[in-house]
Amino acid sequence: MSIWRLARDHWQLRTRQRKRSGGNPVSRNTVYRLLSNPFYAGIIETSTRSYPGKHQPMVTVEEFERVQAILGRLNAPRRKVYSFPYTGLLRCGECGFAVTAEHKVNRHGSRYTYYHCSKQRRDYRCRQGCVSAADLEGQFVAFLESITLPESVHRWALARLARMTETREENVRAQRASWEQAAAKVARELDNLTRLRLRDQIGDEEYQRHRQALEQEQCKIEQSQRTAREVGSAFEPARLFVSFNRRAVEWFRAGEVPLKRLILTTVGSNLSLMDRKLSVEARKPFRQGPRTDQTLTSRGLFNDVRTFFRAAHSGSGPTGGSIMPHS
Repeated sequence: MSIWRLARDHWQLRTRQRKRSGGNPVSRNTVYRLLSNPFYAGIIETSTRSYPGKHQPMVTVEEFERVQAILGRLNAPRRKVYSFPYTGLLRCGECGFAVTAEHKVNRHGSRYTYYHCSKQRRDYRCRQGCVSAADLEGQFVAFLESITLPESVHRWALARLARMTETREENVRAQRASWEQAAAKVARELDNLTRLRLRDQIGDEEYQRHRQALEQEQCKIEQSQRTAREVGSAFEPARLFVSFNRRAVEWFRAGEVPLKRLILTTVGSNLSLMDRKLSVEARKPFRQGPRTDQTLTSRGLFNDVRTFFRAAHSGSGPTGGSIMPHS
């Protein structure tokens, strides 16, 4: 059975129903156009170029290309889809519109990528020029370097966090032992209370009153034990942050497009271009400027990082996943 007959007879595909027309079985040409349209693979095509769309694709590009091979269009020339790493992240500092990118070829035949204002504001003529991708990426690296902890602070922070973790774990172990003893005591009292009731040595009202009090105490102990398990690794986010901060520049330089975008959206906000210069604000807990042992206290570091990771895991932060690449 041909794809057209399958779509027409089995899937019952019909043309759009209008007032006085439509609702007819799809034609062979219509099915061919649907299967040949790159829009369904997430690609937008214009008369001059192709680029990734923002809509959710119905099929992958690989699946779309397999269909074209089946249709005999495998070798048909197609415009290449370019993925520009920083489109969608930057705004124009003059008019506020999005910054876009394009490829240009100079008179010597060399190919370059430039970022510039999309200039789509109709009531204002934006005068901003373009900046090369290499220049822009260098400015991104400079920003990442400005928030990178110095090596001395990096070593100090890790050592400080290790000492704080050890102290916290010692306290937690002592608390766990105390709660285990308390839990065992409550369990014995419940057992004794049940025996007294079975021997009719106490009445129902007294039995229920004492049992309810002991069960409430049991619940409180169980909640405290769960909290102890959670705070056991309370300093792990801070350790991950310190390690990430120190290696962000290295990962950015060596990373693919998705990692570059993830790093930038994790550490920066309000990215804009003005007079070919990048402006970006550091997200908390990242900080720009010199850091010393005195200005970067362990308490401040822990509080900032804890707030950051809570927001990230609740879905309200810049990223809901890990910022640590797999090694």
